[in-house]
Amino acid sequence: MIPSRSDEEAKDFNATALAAQAAAKRAVERMKAAGSLKKAIQRPSFIGDPEFSWDRVPGGESIRKVVRQAIEQRRYPIYLHGAAGVGKSSLMRLVFDAARAAEGVWAIWRRADEALYDLATSSGIDRASQKALLHKCGHLFFDDLGTRQPSPQMYSDLFDLLEARARRPLWVTSNVSPEGLGHMGYDDRIYTRMLMGTVIEIQGDNQRVRDGKRFLAREKK
Repeated sequence: MIPSRSDEEAKDFNATALAAQAAAKRAVERMKAAGSLKKAIQRPSFIGDPEFSWDRVPGGESIRKVVRQAIEQRRYPIYLHGAAGVGKSSLMRLVFDAARAAEGVWAIWRRADEALYDLATSSGIDRASQKALLHKCGHLFFDDLGTRQPSPQMYSDLFDLLEARARRPLWVTSNVSPEGLGHMGYDDRIYTRMLMGTVIEIQGDNQRVRDGKRFLAREKK
């Protein structure tokens, strides 16, 4: 005779089964999203500015191949660094636009230091909701990390964020290398976590200066 489960045992069994199903569903969704994103970034340009494309940046096509491999192998975070104006944010914007267009991808773009400051100076439900959003979204794009000296709370929040998003899609741009963050108030606990993923250095001319126009107006005598 097979003993029957008690109500509590049945509840525990059902809860475990539902949790396993949910985990399997999330895994399938992640694989689909990664596949959609890999296909989407093959587009030569992005929705926001059809004039900008991967080949506008020196080594752009090589960078695109590295990005595709990183997505496939889940080598996150992906950290793009280089001098001001070389195209870091524009390249990351290509991926962000592709992520928004890809089926099943939830992407959020924030200025890194602004997001960390907002989180550090918030409290209660507002802080909890901001933290959950940054930790749980599908792809997080953090632009221009290191433009301001972090407060102790900003440092702590970034550390928690890197822990929460270990091997999960996180994209970061900065004017300094991961090691250079050590001179801006972030120690090796931060920059070594950046080095765990994919680090891409972008070199080249300042595109803002190159694309700008100068005019001289003189009064007629």
